[in-house]
Amino acid sequence: MAQGIGQWLTWGMLALPLGAALVIRWFQTRWSVQQAGWVASGAIGMAALGAIVLALSVPTHGHGLMVPLWQWMSIGNLTLSLGVQWDALSLLMAVMVTVIATLITVYAMGYMAHDMRGTSFFALVSFFVFWMLALVSADSLLGLFFGWEGVGLCSFLLIGFWHDTPSNRWAAIQAFVVNRVGDLGVWVALLVPLALMHPVGWGVLGAQVATYPPVLQVAVGLGIILAVCGKSAQGPLYVWLPNAMAGPTPVSALIHAATMVTAGVYLLARTHGFMPPSLQVVVMGLGLGTAFLGGVLALGQHDIKRVLAFSTMSQLGLMVMACGLGAYHAALFHMVTHACFKALLFLGAGSVIHGLNGEQSLARMGGLRRHMPITWVTVTIAVLAMMGVPPLSGFFSKDAILLAAWSHSVGLFLAVIGVSLLTACYMVRWWWLTFMGSPRYDATDTPSHQSPHESPTVMTVPLMLLAGLSVTVGVINAPLPWCPPLLSSWLSPLIPALDGHHGSLAVMALLGVGIASVGGWVGWWMAHRAPMVIAGGEQQWGLPWLLAWVSAHPIRWAGVGADRWVDRGLIKQSITGVSWGIHWLGNRVRRLHTGQLTGYLVMWVLALIAVLGSMVMAW
Repeated sequence: MAQGIGQWLTWGMLALPLGAALVIRWFQTRWSVQQAGWVASGAIGMAALGAIVLALSVPTHGHGLMVPLWQWMSIGNLTLSLGVQWDALSLLMAVMVTVIATLITVYAMGYMAHDMRGTSFFALVSFFVFWMLALVSADSLLGLFFGWEGVGLCSFLLIGFWHDTPSNRWAAIQAFVVNRVGDLGVWVALLVPLALMHPVGWGVLGAQVATYPPVLQVAVGLGIILAVCGKSAQGPLYVWLPNAMAGPTPVSALIHAATMVTAGVYLLARTHGFMPPSLQVVVMGLGLGTAFLGGVLALGQHDIKRVLAFSTMSQLGLMVMACGLGAYHAALFHMVTHACFKALLFLGAGSVIHGLNGEQSLARMGGLRRHMPITWVTVTIAVLAMMGVPPLSGFFSKDAILLAAWSHSVGLFLAVIGVSLLTACYMVRWWWLTFMGSPRYDATDTPSHQSPHESPTVMTVPLMLLAGLSVTVGVINAPLPWCPPLLSSWLSPLIPALDGHHGSLAVMALLGVGIASVGGWVGWWMAHRAPMVIAGGEQQWGLPWLLAWVSAHPIRWAGVGADRWVDRGLIKQSITGVSWGIHWLGNRVRRLHTGQLTGYLVMWVLALIAVLGSMVMAW
């Protein structure tokens, strides 16, 4: 592709979502929700088309296509500039983000049709997509940092979109604060090379970090891990993710499927050469622990969206674990397939909420397959894909992670099977309580006294398209004799593949069916015997309380102590003491001003004698 055409496509991809956000915001009082939705969907859709054209045209060897934007500043011999780098990884992310965001935005035209602030919603969604594209296309860690912060700001605004409710405001603030903690990691990883006056472009940064002393390498690696924990809800920083359900359901789908939470996995893949081997084990353990925790917590929820939130946390843990193993191709493959069926699951949940006029409790659902056949069929496909049932997309991506775990150790392989069993268990429980069994809702209790109903066409068409992707997208890296692994071939020049075990497809298919069957049977049993909430599950077994006591409360106590002993005690009393001393000295000096000339003359003579005496003594 000619450099000029690539630059035009780059500017268009970035300008279209940003321009849509500004135009919608400008005309928000004059445009309807539908008009704003079409502008946002059209802009993001054209950005998706541009990303696909670039992906088909840009060579994946070397640094790909470099598009400089502007030079920011120069400090000595160090020049900091911002630009765009289109290579295999950034193009994969750009295609995934824009395609999924386009379908979610079209769906939102129906979901937000009656919202009084619907036009503002589409402006924020467009702004969100712009910052996500800026994040994944940045040619340096500095550019990624700007996109990283922009995504965090937009998530705060979208999670708290319905800010009239105090709980929604609290959820937005929590997400913002927790992500700022993770952002400290990006600061560390960025400031270490800047302090050494080294450039921070992706093309040179990895080689430079390899030459750093071990303590600085560990500092950069820990910074990246902390950043991943914040954005991708890993470890103790997961607490914001389930509460992010406070936003509209299309926001939940956007955040959990293709944008914000995938930024951490992208950062791990982009910095694959930065991480010292000693920290790779930390990444692996962090991801595996989060995967188990998310799966267990998903079993204890009764809100239809919170189950999916914890499932996102669990699946992200699998991706992070795969990165810790060095199986970056498997992690990115699962990220792509997960984006498709997780977006479908959230939009399907939104369709259920829409059909039940705002009801979100699984305790008041059931039997909806008869009233919402399109939603039921498409969501069933997503559930099976997430469970890893062959030949759906989730089977091939989970198969890749299982094989990577088998190459590492049998124990890790069994642990990943355990996570997969949990996935099948909570997904079948969620699916059965929502669509199967006898109805538990009461139409007379709904605000409009309507029976459950299927969503409009503008919402069901994206569901069907996502269902098609959930079935077929696994082909991009499926180990089939007639279809080479395209994704791994595409990524290999940039990210080396993990040399691991290649299992028999038939054996892995039988294993996938077995895991789904056993886990699904347990989930069905739980839906009948413990249908609502496992004891303590809704409160996450006190984990948020414990995390608050070991993190937030000590910080608050430290702040109160600093205010009492340092600010009010030391600083304020010091300032008061200085002020009192000056006041006391001023009163004493004031008494010398008597207004009598003879007195002034005596003091002048005494001062002169003192000066002359000191000079004589010095001589």
